[in-house]
Parts: sequence; structure tokens; C-alpha cells
Amino acid sequence: MLEKTTQNSQQENFVIQCQNLHRIYNDASGMPISVLQDINLCIKPAEMIAITGASGSGKTTLLQLLGGLDKPTQGEVFIDGANPNKISDNELSKLRNQKLGFVYQFHHLIPEISALENVSMPLFIAGINRSEALDRGKKILQEVGLSTREHHKPAKLSGGERQRVAIARAVINKPLCLLADEPTGNLDHHNAKKIIELIIEFNTAYGMSVLLNTHDETLANKMHKVLSLQSAKLVTT
Repeated sequence: MLEKTTQNSQQENFVIQCQNLHRIYNDASGMPISVLQDINLCIKPAEMIAITGASGSGKTTLLQLLGGLDKPTQGEVFIDGANPNKISDNELSKLRNQKLGFVYQFHHLIPEISALENVSMPLFIAGINRSEALDRGKKILQEVGLSTREHHKPAKLSGGERQRVAIARAVINKPLCLLADEPTGNLDHHNAKKIIELIIEFNTAYGMSVLLNTHDETLANKMHKVLSLQSAKLVTT
């Protein structure tokens, strides 16, 4: 079991929390660039939050920090009470596998394997018996409307179908929170609408929190709360 590193009981009331988060990079000349400044955010169970902002405003960087994929220059992140920067790499991998689901603008499916195997991959990684993992994969593919496509490799799927496979893969472990980076950004209106509906359905069915970056006003307005990254700071719109 992952050991929680909470400093107070309040942190355990949030799925993800960050405090005084800063991220500074150096440009090619070595000059520091402040991408995020003093970010404070708390995500409640089953809460859906959209983050908007111009391209390059730091939205992806923020999601990477909150998902334990990057380390802050300053400040702290807590995922279900655990600080991803104060645990081992193995514990961090388990934390991400068990607690979080990730979806990106591009599906990042493994091209050599079927949709079913792609969806089941988080279960394989978690050490679930292959037969059980594939059975669970079949069920969730049915939930996203792709039961007839389970043996197709990604190249044989449409863009909308590939993104539905990516959604299914992200939620197969019933994570506490789905982190989505422009999940509809590469889709037409029809397929974008399907992805929005799926995200909301899984939020309802699993009590799963959602934090997503988007330029899609329709998607943002479906969330419970909309925040915006402006001049490296997070503001309420």
C-alpha cells in the first residue's frame, strides 16, 4: 500500500491538491522563464474542472506536475494525500497506475497491438491476470461503443475511435481522477461531442474527478468549474 505523506487531515479531502506551485525553465541562453507562479488548486472527489488559456500558457505543464510526470521548482503536489516527489520511482508508478488516468490530444496508443490490448495495458502493468484484464477490457470497450472493434489495431480505427480507446484505457482502473490534455483538440465536432459525453458518463458512473485542459468552449462549459491560466497564474473565469 502506498504510504501517504500528508501534513494535515485536510489534504485527504481532496483527490489532488497543489500548494504554492512554481515551475521555472531556462531558455536556450540560460535565462529563467517562469511558466507557473504560485498555483494553488484543490480537486474534490467527483469534481470536474476545465483549465483554459492560450497555447503556451502552461496548461500542459500544470497537468504534468499534478500527475507526477514533472517536478515543481517550488511548492508541493499531493495525489490522494501522497506527495509524488517524496516517494520512490516504483511507488510513483503505482500511484499513477492506481489513482490517475491520462488522456492526451493525440491518443498515444501502441500501434502494434489491438484496441483490446491497448485498453487492458494498465491492468497488465498492475499485475492483473491476463484473462481477467482482457475480460475487463472487453467490458469497457463495450461501454465506449467499440465492442466490434476490439481486435483492430490503431491504424484500422478512425480518429474518434482511437480517442475512445484512449479514454477507455485511462479509466479502466477506475481512477480517482482523469487528467486530460486537449482531449477533443484533434477531433471534428461530431467526435468531440462523443468524447465529452463519455467523460461525463464516467464521471457519473465512477465518481471520478476530471481535470482537463481545453480550447473547446463547449467542453469547458460542461465542467463544474472553469479556471484560466493567464500570465503564469491560475484565475477563476
